[in-house]
Amino acid sequence: MVVLSEYIELSSSSSSKDHKYDVFLSFRGVDTRYGFTDHLHKALLDANISTFLDDEEIETGGDLKPELESAIKASRASIIVLSQNYANSSWCLDELVLILEQRMTSNQIVIPIFYHVEPTHIRKQESTFGLSMAEHKVKMEAEINENKRSHLAQKIDDGLKHLLKPETEFIEEIVKDIYRRLCISSRIPLQQLFGMDTSIKFVTSWLKDASLHTTYVLTILGMGGIGKTSLAKYVYALHSHEFDTSSFIEDISRSLDQLDALLGSKPFHPGSKIIITTKDAWVTESCALFKTVGKPMHAKHLLEGLCENESQNLLCFHAFMCNDPKVGYEEVLEKLVKYCEGHPLALEVLGKLLHNWDVAYWEGCIEGLKKEISSRIRNVLRMSFDSLPSKNDRDLFKHIACFFVGMDRDITETILTACRMNTRSGIPNLIDRCLLSIGWNNEFKMHQLLQETGRFIVHQESPDKPWKRSRLWCHEESFKVLKQKKDKGNLLGLALDMRMLEKETLRASFVLKTDALSNMDNLRLLQLNYLNISGSYENFPEELRWLCMHGFPLNSLPLDYPMENLVVLDMSYSNIESFGIYDSNPQRAEKRQKLTESCLKDKRLLGSLKILNLSFCEELRSLGGFEELPALERLIVTNCIGLLEGCNLGESQMEIMDMDSREIVKAKSSSSSVVEAIPSDLKFFAVSLPSSLVRLSLANNNFSTESFPLDFSWLFMLKDLNLDGNPIVSLPNCVRSLPRLEMLSMSECKLLTSVEHPPYTIKELDLGFSSKTLLRKVVFDLKMLPLKLSMLSDHLALSSIEIQGMVKIQPMVGVEEKVLCSLGWTNLDFLNIMRVGTYFRGRGSEESEIQMYYEFGIFSTIYGGKEMPNWISCRSKGPSLSFTIPSSPNNLRGLNFCYVYTFPFPYDQFILLPMITISNLTKNCTWIYNHYAYRVNVGEGCVILLSHWMFGMNEMEGGDQVTITTVTEEVEQLTEECGVSFVFDDGNKDEEEEEDVLGYYKSWNHIIGGDLSSFQATTGEYYLSSRRHLWHAPDIKKRKVALELYPKDSPTYVITHVRNLQKVWKSQKLNWSWSWSWSRNIWLLGSLKILISTVLKLIIILLKRRCGITTSIQPRNRWDDQVPKEVLVENYGV
Repeated sequence: MVVLSEYIELSSSSSSKDHKYDVFLSFRGVDTRYGFTDHLHKALLDANISTFLDDEEIETGGDLKPELESAIKASRASIIVLSQNYANSSWCLDELVLILEQRMTSNQIVIPIFYHVEPTHIRKQESTFGLSMAEHKVKMEAEINENKRSHLAQKIDDGLKHLLKPETEFIEEIVKDIYRRLCISSRIPLQQLFGMDTSIKFVTSWLKDASLHTTYVLTILGMGGIGKTSLAKYVYALHSHEFDTSSFIEDISRSLDQLDALLGSKPFHPGSKIIITTKDAWVTESCALFKTVGKPMHAKHLLEGLCENESQNLLCFHAFMCNDPKVGYEEVLEKLVKYCEGHPLALEVLGKLLHNWDVAYWEGCIEGLKKEISSRIRNVLRMSFDSLPSKNDRDLFKHIACFFVGMDRDITETILTACRMNTRSGIPNLIDRCLLSIGWNNEFKMHQLLQETGRFIVHQESPDKPWKRSRLWCHEESFKVLKQKKDKGNLLGLALDMRMLEKETLRASFVLKTDALSNMDNLRLLQLNYLNISGSYENFPEELRWLCMHGFPLNSLPLDYPMENLVVLDMSYSNIESFGIYDSNPQRAEKRQKLTESCLKDKRLLGSLKILNLSFCEELRSLGGFEELPALERLIVTNCIGLLEGCNLGESQMEIMDMDSREIVKAKSSSSSVVEAIPSDLKFFAVSLPSSLVRLSLANNNFSTESFPLDFSWLFMLKDLNLDGNPIVSLPNCVRSLPRLEMLSMSECKLLTSVEHPPYTIKELDLGFSSKTLLRKVVFDLKMLPLKLSMLSDHLALSSIEIQGMVKIQPMVGVEEKVLCSLGWTNLDFLNIMRVGTYFRGRGSEESEIQMYYEFGIFSTIYGGKEMPNWISCRSKGPSLSFTIPSSPNNLRGLNFCYVYTFPFPYDQFILLPMITISNLTKNCTWIYNHYAYRVNVGEGCVILLSHWMFGMNEMEGGDQVTITTVTEEVEQLTEECGVSFVFDDGNKDEEEEEDVLGYYKSWNHIIGGDLSSFQATTGEYYLSSRRHLWHAPDIKKRKVALELYPKDSPTYVITHVRNLQKVWKSQKLNWSWSWSWSRNIWLLGSLKILISTVLKLIIILLKRRCGITTSIQPRNRWDDQVPKEVLVENYGV
């Protein structure tokens, strides 16, 4: 942990370009030359501090030598060693006078040292020193008047150091003080950090952006060996001298309890900067630092691996002592870079290991790494594993490392939960400790070195006897174990893919006898891909939860296979011809050869099955009988080109069906029955939809508004309706008749002009577009709370639109002059600029007119330029400013905040709009605002955002202390300047007339001064953002039936809507947003029963926290989309 207290402004004297020496030593030779002064001089030189020391003994009398006078003036600081006989030398006193004059005229740093002399003797001119001073009083008064002499006496006290400790410690303290005050540390060669430039700039910017009223904390997160400590040490060495006090504490986790006891509830000194490096995000939540009286401003910075070019430079630096590879090493270098995946410690260790070795040795090392990674790297990475709080979390890590990296998160969690593992808190714990991450496709991601570390831990369970381990993932070892007749009772999981075996002859000739699995009683996870199997399937382990059998050769499932506990069955790429489960007697079942003709011994044969994957089964012809699978939640039949008969869903409880019709329609073997199964007119098809339907996708079917029936009310269970890509002009009337609809998607409906009065039960409305749209207005019923909705607004790039009660966008040229005047916006020269580039996530760039945005009671506009309006009075360099609201006889109407942002790269780059935080320190209120637009580019290299915040007396008034800070994820962006001006009521104007100007805007409910309870993060803190992202979509695990229809002429791609909707960012915790998320549920359900349940849950959570039990809740509902108390700044590298 790095603690830097009180940032100090360095004077011009800190610059060394006009000085020859760092320090001038003034001393009395007979007292200290061969003792203290000699030791001090050597310590200064050893510390790379250039020091002037007069080698000749100074004689009493005469004028000061010219070279001494020049040396004093050419030095940045002077150290005066005041000893008993110092005042006996006229030259010493002449030096003292000149030094103190330099202190006044040139701001030279003066450090007096009292060497065996009491400071009181100097001040009062007592004892032998005082007598000597009295003798020279006449001379001193001749050179300086009494006021100056008094001033010098005062200055000699500044920074005094009294020898009251061992001499070596005292000298070390002096050297450190000189380091800090002269910025000497910046001249010391620092360790070269590769690929850290962006992070160094960010931390440096964070250090310099400060308010003297607040403590700031930065958490640097990342996996072990990624460079967190190296970055902290580099920045500390670079900037510690700029602070009054500083310290670097290593291994803070070992003394965390001591730190908590030391801090208690006392805050750090305002203006302090604290940097914490950790692999565990939970540290920042549990540390007493965040529980002090004055909570610090918290930012996070995520360190990820180096890019390929930076990785190569780092490896070459350690292997070849240069940044470029030697000739002939290019291929092996590329292999090693790929192996390390940007991990700095691994690149450094391997680079040093391979230094001065030939290519053959490199190749051998690479082969060795395939079996075992370096012990130094492994030991660093294992610390994160060892810090996991429970056996459950450690087992989760080993399961995922061995079998599930790259697999869908939802499927994996279903499997592991069935294995009686706690994934609800375990997965977030792994993510918090940087042991696991979630990819854009909702898949588990793990750094290769971490995965190998997890597998090594399992391997150590029995290095020489693999059948005694808990998990087997190595295909060669699995192959050998299955061939051997050994006791395999310890195995929990086994994976074998015949395609991965090196010897091709084994693939074709080997047939697995099922009795090889007979003694694996504890086996839960089994993967047997592209394997020929013979024998009775009764020998299969009964406790299996996951069975993956890609390339299964039979055309039906065996009847004697024990499936009662199976939750996930993956038979992709198999030869199965049909899948159907029906009731019948056992005798009849034995006569059937195909699964659709088979009967089950037990109606609940697959009673626990939740996920069935039959993707790419080209021989599959029909599906049915799902009513006999009571637990089935998800059926995946993507790219089953032979599927002709469709699905007979009946009244099953299935939630989701993933079905890609592109290949079905385009397949040569497809018959007209496939095309005819997709209706051309929904009116004739809708009546056949089951009433239990929960999710219905009608995307990209060319349905117009007139194609829909008048009524959908019989679909009383429907919660999710997807109408994407249809030529709809307005919301079909039948949609309004759906009593339980919660999610409505109308993305890519390019003819859509308005969405008026959707069902009041809706929680999410998706109106995303990848091209220009005609949509101009969205209107809600009054009984709805519009801001409970989640608009995917990143996709909307519109020159004019109003989402009632949420966002209003219109061209600036269309805004009435009286509105602009009421905002205090006058003399707007930028109105002559007609175009501005705007980037919206998922859509790309668009060029449009300069627009006025209004949301949450905040007006804003974005334009190119370098100069803020001249009426912005209170200004500050950098991204933050602090001020006191001036007193006025008139009421404060609002304040205008403006900032100028620059981007050092070419002007075609899009600049990410920062997050604005306004804090009223007096009233303890904070508003964190995320702008509706995402990125902008005005082609100027500088962007100005001008905003007006409508504050009332309850939010702001004269005398309040206010701070404003801007933060962005892109560290390359720099805030050149920001400023604020105040808008007060005009006492000469009629109040009613003034109210009418902004009356419409003030009538909105969810604005500052209105109802912002839905946006409250903590007491007095509000996060204002209209943007919601797709990976915060609600969970869809409680739906009974799902059906997707696909168009006759499918596009060149098909979006699997279900998978997109399941991109839930489950790693976040709701440990602070209970009132917010639950208040929405209370509003939604309107039930006293829910209210009582909520209170009980809150009590349970409070009790758990009081008892020290960590509670982790995953936001499976979009309304649980949280806002962090701290500013989140992460460098994702994407």
